[in-house]
Parts: sequence; C-alpha cells; structure tokens
Amino acid sequence: MDIAALQGIVVVARMGSISAAARALGQPKQSISRRISAFETRLGVRLLERSTRSVRLTAEGQALCQRAEYLLAELDELQYFLAGYAQEPEGPLRISAPELLGQELLGPVIARYCRLYPKVELQIDLANRAVDLVEEGFDAAIRVGAVSDTSLIARSIARSRSILVTSPNYAGEHGLPAVPADLSDHFAVLTPARMGPNGWLLRRGTERIACSARALCQVSSIKLALEIAAGGTGITMVPAFIAMDKIRRGELVRVLPDWHGGVNQISIVHPSRRLVPPRLRVFIEMLVDEFSNRSLTEP
Repeated sequence: MDIAALQGIVVVARMGSISAAARALGQPKQSISRRISAFETRLGVRLLERSTRSVRLTAEGQALCQRAEYLLAELDELQYFLAGYAQEPEGPLRISAPELLGQELLGPVIARYCRLYPKVELQIDLANRAVDLVEEGFDAAIRVGAVSDTSLIARSIARSRSILVTSPNYAGEHGLPAVPADLSDHFAVLTPARMGPNGWLLRRGTERIACSARALCQVSSIKLALEIAAGGTGITMVPAFIAMDKIRRGELVRVLPDWHGGVNQISIVHPSRRLVPPRLRVFIEMLVDEFSNRSLTEP
C-alpha cells in the first residue's frame, strides 16, 4: 500500500485541486499527480476525475478517501506512540482524584512516579466532584463509578466494594446482626453517600434488600464515620479499602460479611485517545500496575 499516494488523495480531496494539495504538502505537483496515477493503475480503479480546472473524487475515490483518513490518523498515532517510548517523560501533568481515594491509595504510586520521572511537574488535585478536564486544564482524572461522558477515554484500574464494620467493643456489648433485618436493632453512624432513600441497600449475589438501623449520628465524611464506629458507638458502611488495615489489626470487625453495599469501578479518564503524551501514558500504566495485584473489595 502506497501511504504517500493515500495521503495525496486525501489532501487533494480536501483542497479541491492537485496544485493546492502540492502547496499544502510542499511537493511538486507533477510528483503527486504521477504517484496517484500509478496508484490508480495498480488498483485498476479510477479514483479522481480530472479536468483543466479541478478534480473530484469518483465513487470509488470517496469510499477510499473515507477509510484512508482513518488509516492515516491511526498511522500518525502509532508513530507518536512508538516515539513516546524513546522519550523521557517530562513537562506538566495535572491529575484530579477524589479526596478519600487519593489520601488512602495514591501515595505509594505517586512517590514511585516522582522518583522515576523527576522531570515531570506532577500536580495532584483532590476534589470530591467531577472536574471538567478541558475547561479546568486537567490531563486526566480518577473517577469512581460509571463513566457516562462518552467524550472521555476511560481505563479501568480497580474495583471498590462498600462493607459494614463496627468495633470489637460494640460487637461484644451489643452482639452482631445475623441477617440484614437485625440491623434495625443496632445503632448506626450514617454517611449520605452510602445511603439509599430507605437506608442501606445491601447486596448478596442477585439479592437486594433495603435495611435501616437506629441513627446515632450522620456525618458527611466517610473517614470520620469510620473513626466514630471504631470508637465503639455503632455500625457504619465504608469502602473496604479504608477499613482494611483496621480490620487486620483487630480494631474493626466485619458486620454481615456475606453482604455488601455495592461494587464501584475505579477508572482514570482523559479527553482523547490520540496523542497521549508519554508522561500521562506512563502514569496510567503505573496506576494499572499498582492496583492489578491489590484487592480493594475485600480486607
């Protein structure tokens, strides 16, 4: 396949004449014309209808041109991609992430990235909102949950599960619920982000059940709710990844371990698949590598 001929046809179609295409490509008019003619001869198909004043695509030329534009764009992307492996990542890189996830999970991978790529000016902004990447000048964002914006390219990096926990002291004093309905006899530390309209929505396989407990208090911070529950006051629902260490140390115990509050996808999103700079490509691959062998769904 003659890539130069494909490029010539695409530019001729875009500019409306071989002369204009020659100026745009910085090549002699005769070279472009001969190359396209030779290409037509090899294919056995006329791609351009020529006159003294203009050229136009034949039906076959239009079909070829549509696919050629896609192919040429892919080749440009491939060249950029391969060139990126030879370049040392450098320059500014601005990433947005949810506050809790960033504080609990990103420290090790960011430290490793900064050690390996000191020429990158890395900025991590923690915010509990979906930032507008283009308008606010972000290169990428880490998102929890489904990514509904079809203009963004999403790469899955992990999954997170919400679980019920309490302190050993509370469990010793009040016992633990044996089934979800028993939660109504217990005190709860509630967070709006983990509640449905009728309280907690618990899942087990295909089962779904809404249940409620006696609200001891309601707080907007998941981390604060965890600390209150660890103090022996009641049961709370939190992402498993922030409770793991306390469960391992015996500071918290699972409640209804066969049930959970749902699983969320954690993804990194960026505006375009094309021309991803090496500094962002390496950051994404490092995130995927960091979490590929870590479970964020079970302690």
